[in-house]
Amino acid sequence: VVTGTAGDASSLSATTSNCSTTNTNTLTLAGNPGAIGAQGWAAPIGVAPGKRSFGYRMHPVYHVMKLHEGQDYGANCGTPIYATAAGTVTFAGTRGGYGHLITLDHGNGITSRYGHMYGDGLLVKVGDQVSAGQHIANVGNDGTSTACHLHFEIRTNNTPTDPLTWLNQHGVA
Repeated sequence: VVTGTAGDASSLSATTSNCSTTNTNTLTLAGNPGAIGAQGWAAPIGVAPGKRSFGYRMHPVYHVMKLHEGQDYGANCGTPIYATAAGTVTFAGTRGGYGHLITLDHGNGITSRYGHMYGDGLLVKVGDQVSAGQHIANVGNDGTSTACHLHFEIRTNNTPTDPLTWLNQHGVA
């Protein structure tokens, strides 16, 4: 099992405390938010994903069938949000229903998005270089949102991709 301090790859070490693995390439968070898996990816938050997952669903506010382009993680407002991989901040501000949004470019057409934070919950700005597992924001309830939560997306060449499947394929369960 690989553990480490959020955002500090030099502190990685093999250990069995605070997390467990289902195989040698998959990091399962168990009270170890921001930990970086063997493939360099981290979970965006230290809580289990909620029921509002990627795919078509009845929108809870607009009451129409709509593609939910990410995964929601229910958490208290103020809960830390972590960069899922190293990258560059390409957007950090307000964007429609996302409320406050952060977009990270991880290279090779891969981006991640983190939505619904309050303005004072953004800890990075456009142009910042971030590390996997770095604390980048805090959970909020901004934009088109019904409660405090993180809306998390992975996009490949700007096409929404199921983030739980993506993370699992990249060593984070």
